[in-house]
Order: sequence, then structure tokens, then C-alpha cells
Amino acid sequence: MIQHLQLIPYDENLLATLADHILEYYSQELPDLTGCQIIVFNTLCIPQLRKHLLTAAKAKGYQAILGPSIQSLENWLNSHSPVAESILNHAAKELVLVDAIRHSSIFRDADPWQLTDELLDLFDALTAANWSPDESLENFRAQLAQAYGITAEQPAAFNKETEIVHSLWYAWHSQLEAEQQIDAASAEITQMQCSLQALTHKQASLWFVAPVQLSQSRAYWIKQLLDKKIARVYLQANNNTVSADHTDTPVHKILQQLELSNTQRTGDISVFSAYLDTLFTADGTIKDRARIFSGKHRVDPFANRLQHFMARSPEQEAMAVELQVRRWVLEGQTSIAIITEDRRLARRIRALLERSGIDLVDTAGWALSTTSAAAVVERWLETVEQDFAQGPLLDTLKSPFLQLDDNRPEHLHTVRRLEQDIIVHENIASNLNRYRRHLSFRAARLVETGQWVDKYQQRIEQLLNQLEHAADPFSALLPDTHATTHPASHFTSALIQSLDMLGLQTSLDQDPAGSRLLQEIQQLHNTAIQNPIDMQWLEFRGWLGRTLERYTFKPTTSKTPVQLLSLAQSHLLKLSAVIIAGCTADHLPGAQSACAIFNQPVRNELGLLTSKDKQAIKRYHFRQALESADNVLLSYSESADGQENLPSPWLELMKTGHSIAYGNTFMESELNSLLQQSTAFPCKDLTPLPEPLQAPPKPTLPGTRLTDRWSASLHQTLIDCPYRFFAASGLGLQVREEIRLALAKADFGSYVHQILQTFHNDWKQAIADNREAAEQALTKISNKTFKKAIGENFSARSWLQLWKKYIPLYLDWQSKREKDWQVYATEQALKKKLSSGIEIHGRMDRIDRQGNTQAIIDYKTGRTAKLDEVLAGENVQLSTYALLADDNISEITYVKIGNDKIDDKVSLEQKDIVKLVNATENRLNTLIDQISTQTPLPAWGDDNVCQYCEFDTLCRRQSWATESETHD
Repeated sequence: MIQHLQLIPYDENLLATLADHILEYYSQELPDLTGCQIIVFNTLCIPQLRKHLLTAAKAKGYQAILGPSIQSLENWLNSHSPVAESILNHAAKELVLVDAIRHSSIFRDADPWQLTDELLDLFDALTAANWSPDESLENFRAQLAQAYGITAEQPAAFNKETEIVHSLWYAWHSQLEAEQQIDAASAEITQMQCSLQALTHKQASLWFVAPVQLSQSRAYWIKQLLDKKIARVYLQANNNTVSADHTDTPVHKILQQLELSNTQRTGDISVFSAYLDTLFTADGTIKDRARIFSGKHRVDPFANRLQHFMARSPEQEAMAVELQVRRWVLEGQTSIAIITEDRRLARRIRALLERSGIDLVDTAGWALSTTSAAAVVERWLETVEQDFAQGPLLDTLKSPFLQLDDNRPEHLHTVRRLEQDIIVHENIASNLNRYRRHLSFRAARLVETGQWVDKYQQRIEQLLNQLEHAADPFSALLPDTHATTHPASHFTSALIQSLDMLGLQTSLDQDPAGSRLLQEIQQLHNTAIQNPIDMQWLEFRGWLGRTLERYTFKPTTSKTPVQLLSLAQSHLLKLSAVIIAGCTADHLPGAQSACAIFNQPVRNELGLLTSKDKQAIKRYHFRQALESADNVLLSYSESADGQENLPSPWLELMKTGHSIAYGNTFMESELNSLLQQSTAFPCKDLTPLPEPLQAPPKPTLPGTRLTDRWSASLHQTLIDCPYRFFAASGLGLQVREEIRLALAKADFGSYVHQILQTFHNDWKQAIADNREAAEQALTKISNKTFKKAIGENFSARSWLQLWKKYIPLYLDWQSKREKDWQVYATEQALKKKLSSGIEIHGRMDRIDRQGNTQAIIDYKTGRTAKLDEVLAGENVQLSTYALLADDNISEITYVKIGNDKIDDKVSLEQKDIVKLVNATENRLNTLIDQISTQTPLPAWGDDNVCQYCEFDTLCRRQSWATESETHD
């Protein structure tokens, strides 16, 4: 005779036992089990239960069976006892409660959204505990006073707390009733009550599979079913009576709720299970318990079954877990579970396994907020609310989900031009109009390079226009004060429209996580329409953010023996191998959650779940997981983020007890040594890795990749390092030279150049005779030039003050120079065709004239080359300028503005210029001819060049350079 309540030991397969009992109970109806209704509290166990039912049926000679129905309690109630009212989803409950809080007279200054989450959980718990709101505040206060144990005058704080809860709870239910809606907790109670009569008429039988905790309403319902002989309940535990701190405590509490505390366990327990009971019981000291047990059982129960591994860091722990999984896969283990409460660690383990070509089923899934699909939506909303700030803007534009252009490579190239030429070089942090204004400024300066203006300016303008159009739906919802309220549906509608304009609706719908994200956004929109409520922009952002944190995305995977579980999800599963990862105090048991309303003792008196109950349930799942497989590994990291990690007290208890009983701490002995072996981590990509470079790379450049338009900067790149030239020009990785030169960074040097250009274009008098007027004019020009810069970059204020210190020094220098030289031209563009066929070009900061001869001036506010570097041909800027100029150039000078002085010591005279120009031209022509004939372009490995090179990782210098490797 099968008892109506079965207490199954941990080491016995509850699902297999249940399957045997079901087939015995329905032996006269076999193979028809359609009348069998099984309610599970962990739906992940359904496949294993079906498998056990089929195995048991085959043992009785049936190759197939019909049915049975295996469902969660929620699904069973919905299919057997549907309610007439509309059941609110979580988002709708939030809106209804927020509206109720706003209309409550006692919450005029409170933030309704801060109260909502905890109050909703509290209301659901009170409802499930068979409490119901009463019109009388006094009755409710008396009930709570009894729970608090208050017999004297009630404190003011207590009265306030009682008024808050009663007022909102009553208002909440009144509003639901008025709108003919019902919350899920109330619906469940109604459904359970309605099901009792129907089940009685049908003489049906319900099989309840191992609940871990029951609300008062569920316990009352199941008890009624047990009294009517309709229900059979299966629980898993080793003891029917336990101390308060035993791992079986949650099951013991259920037995008390069902008034079945005298129930006996079926069958004996193993030595391993008895040993865990000994370790986890609170009776006596761990020292006495361990010694008594080992005195009776000489053989170590943990040997070849349970081990633990301590890692130095979370990264090493993830590597150890991944390695152990692969070892088990190679051994042929058919069902492997990684059980962890640490989602950060879980993500890292998943990445490592995928790298090794091992798929896994992530049953817990990821919070939608952590997906790349949610990231692009979040960054777009930040872009809109932060006035197109460059950070979120560029992240949005670079997202693979964005579809503003059918030509993805061209789109990314346009984004790069926006980033490099406008945002970076112009130092523009936000605002579409500022991006456009500086785009126009730079285009005007580049008017002679029509290719850039015609090609990139138009594309960037089109991109900015598309972004502005996509942001239009939000324009009325984003007042400067963020204080104006709008219907919630306006926000959700604007979001949906905007995503569509960006092409995100289509691309996200084609992505599994993106499709899930769009479903939740649409659900929020539908909820906002059905439950009208006004909100501010920040309220909408918070509502959306909480939704994306609450709901998860579970990726689909191919058939795999490996799955990722939380502790609760592992309930009842029997596996071949298990890793319980992240066994630290932060996760097992984790911190107790604080409650703003009702302290823990009161919650206990009210029949609500307390923090202690939650930790007891987690400890129960932990104990159950220890017996879920014959191969179990516990892992944890001794430190994380530079902080010491405390191991789980449950693991420490096991280690301490085992050390006393058997002289060891069941430490895993092989993983550490295996982790040191490079062969332990194969990569899924079997493409051979490049051989280590024994010498610097020496690529050749195809003739079709050799540019015919050279600047002084590109010339210098070739002289510095041929490989750098190959990467910058040949591979096209460098910012285009005309952009690099004309769109100079908006820093001190750039503004100084502008100021001096304007000054010398306007000032035509001798400075020595008009020194005061010259200084006033230069100061006025400086203030005007920096005014715009200060409005866009506050640090420009300090640049202005720095430059003003140099104005007298510069005028002193200019006054002395104008005795021999007169300013002839500023910002003069020159170009020249060489015999090799290339055209060399450049822009002179200033050209001075003395009779029939000229001098080239180049202002420098940064590092200046030394004279011997120029004469030796290592620095070629001055010699390139000399090559561009007419034959009558008699002087080329760097004018260094810095270090509290004006320095013009780096200067070439005519005799040096003629010699240097000839050598420079001959060498450049020779180099061009050599490159054209496929002469290699080696990487020099020069420290002075490499420290500033943007391609140091491309040439892999670290893999070939040694102290002896230098170029001649």
C-alpha cells in the first residue's frame, strides 16, 4: 500500500521511486496513465521523471505509455481552475501600486518606485499566508501587535508602519477590484479553492513532487487534499524530526504545516549520507561527532566521491572547472552539472567551455540587461538623454545591431571619420549641432582637398541627420528639467518607434536575445496602455531597467551532457558528475537580506518567509547537491578583485570535520599540476597559430598600394621605421594625412598657430615702434580665438592664460627678427612632383622674405627635433619643407614656444639647405624605386620610435626583439 506521504532519503533517487510507485498504483490501467496528474516544484526534473516512468514501464513489459500530465503548480491550476478576472503581470502590478501610493495621503513626499518592489513582495507573501486586507485599521493593528508581542501602549513607529502597510494593501486591493483585475497570489488561492470540489467529484489523485517550502495557503490546500485521500506527497530528507539548524529543516517545517511530523523515512541511508548528517547536525561539537563517526566507519566516505579545489583567483577557478568538465567528458560521463550561485563566475566558465568546443545548457539564463541586445538599447537611450554624448553615441553607432546603412564597412568607416576627425581631433564631447558646426569648420579648411569634403562630410552629415530623426520621438519627453510627466505609453511608444528608425527592430528580432528583449518592451507597452499612469523620464528609465534585470534570456544549445544550474534548479536531479563552484561565504549562504517593513521575527509570526528560512532552503539544496552524483567537486577562490574571499561556512564545516575524522581535507590533488600545462587548454579553432618570429617582420608592398601623394609626416614615418610606413600607408591603418594635418587636435598648439596666423595677416606695422598696440592686438586676437574654445572645453581657459605669458616673449623675438625679415605669407600650401613620380606636399606655418630670399618658419609647442637629427637626415620635416620651397630659400627654422622662452636655435642656413635638399630628394626617390620593386620594409625595433608607435602590437616586437637586435 503506497502511503500518502513518502519521505525519501537523499541517496535514493526520488524520481525513480516515484515512477515505480505510480506504475504500481495504476497497474490496472497500464499503459494508460492519462489519469495521473503530477505536480512538480522544479520543472527541470520533468525529463528525468519521464525517463524513469518509461524505464519502469518497460520493466513491466510496456514499451510505451500514455501520459501522464506533469506540470508546475501554476500551470496545473491555470488549466484546471481558470479565473474570470484578468491576472496582472509584474509590470502591471508595479503601475497599479505606484498609482495607489501616489493617491495615498500618507506618502506625499515618498518615492513610490522605491516602495513598490518590497511592498509587492510583502503583499504577495501576506496573501499567500492567508492574510487579507480588512477595512478596519484597528483590527489589522491588533493582529500585528500580537505578532510583535506588544501588550502595552503601541509605539509611534509601530503605528506608522501599520498604517503604511494597511493603507496601501487595502488601496491596492480596492483598485484591483474596481478594475476587475486580480493579482497572481490571490488568483492562486481562488484557483485552489475552486479545484477542491472538482477533484472530489472526479475522485482524482494528485502527486506532489518534493516541494521545499510551502506558503500557508498552499499547505492548507494540500492538507485538505491529503485529508480527502486525493493527494500523495513525496519529500526528500533523511530525518523526520530535526534540530533547527539541520539541513532537513525546510522539509521538517513542511511536515509541521501538513501536521504529519510523525512520518517515517522509507529505507535505510548510506554511510556517505549518514556521514553528511553527522557533519551538518547541530548536536554536540564537530570534534566529538567526527571522532565518533570515524570510530564506527574506518573507511573514508569521501574517498573517490567528493573533493574540493581552492583556486588563487576567480580566473583560475573558472579554468579549473572547465578543465575538470573536459576530463569528465573524455571519461564518458553522460550528465555533468556545474552548480553555482555566482553568475559572474558562470559566465566565465561558459566562455572557457565554448572556447574548447563544449556547449552547455544554461538553465538559469542571463538577465536581459546583461545581453549585447540590451546594451545597444541602453546606450541609445543614454545617447538621447545625454545630448548625444560621444561615449554612448559611438557605442551605439558601432553596435552590430545598428542598421542605418546597407553597406556595413562603409558605415563603420564613416563612424571612424566622425570619431577621429571631429570628436577626437576637435575635442567635441556632445551635441549634434556642435558636431555639425565643427564638421563645417573643418570642411572649410579642407576646401582644396575636395575628396574629403565631397565624400566624408556628406556621409557624416547624413549620419547625424539619421540620428536626429531617430531621436525625434523622444523630443517631447525630454524636457531640460526632466520634471514634466507623460503617459507611460508615450515613453514605450517612443522607444519602439525610435528602435525601428535605427533598424534595431529588424536586427534585434533576428537575434534570440534581441527577440526576447523586444517581447518585454512590447509587453511594457501593452501594460502601459491597459493601466494608464503618468510618469517622468527617469521613472520610465527605472521601470525599463528593473524589467530587464528581472527577466532572463536562455540561449538554445545543441544536445550536450553539460548544464549550468543554480542550487534550486539542481533539486532532485541525479547526475553522473557535479561541480559546485563559487563556494564562498558571499554566495553560500550569502548575506541576509534586510527588510524595510516588518522585522524578521514579525515576519516569522505572520507566516512569511524570513531570511533565515531562505538560507535554510539554500543549505538544504547544497546538501542535496552533495548526494546528486558519485563524482562531486567543490571549488572556490581564496581572493577576488584584490580582496580575500571567505570560504563558505558549510565547506569549512566539512573540511574541519573531515580533518578530525580522517586526517585530510579531501583536497583535489591533480588539477593544480594540470593547470600548469599549456596542453591542458586546447582551442576549438584548430587553425595553426603563427610561428614565433625569429626576426623582425619584413613585408613587401604591392605597387598598387603605394601612394603617389606624400606629406612630410608620411616621409618621416618611412624614415622612422619602414614597417610603420607599411602599416600606415600600405595597409591604410593610419588616419588620412590630409585629415591628420588639417584637422589638428584642438589643443594649445593648434590655437597658437591660429592666433599667430591671424596676427601676422592683420598686423603690418613695425612692432618695435608700436609695441603696446601690438601687444593689445595680439591679446585681443588671443581672447577671441580662445573664447570659442573655452565654451567647448573648460581646460582651454588655462591654455589662454599660459599663452598670454608668452605674448611678450614672442613680441620680443619678432621685434628682433623683423629687423632683417618681413612676414610674407602664413599657412602656405606647397607641392612638388619628384622624378620618382610621387607628389610631395605640405603646409608652411609661415614664410618670411628678405630681399630676393625667403625663410620658412615652423612653430613648435611640443617636442622639437635636435639640429644634429635634422642634419643627419633622421628628422626630415625641415628638409621636406626645403624640398618643397623655391631655390631661393636661405633659412628654415623651428620656432619653439615653451619652457618659458622662444627658442629658434634649430635653424638651417643656405649652405646646409642645399646639401640637405639634394640628399633628401635623392634618398626619397631611391626609396620609392626600391619599394616599387618589392624591396622589403623591415621593422627597425628602435626604442625611440617604438614607444610612440601605434602599430607595436601589429609587428609583434615583443616576440622578436632582444637587446642585441638593433638596426644599423
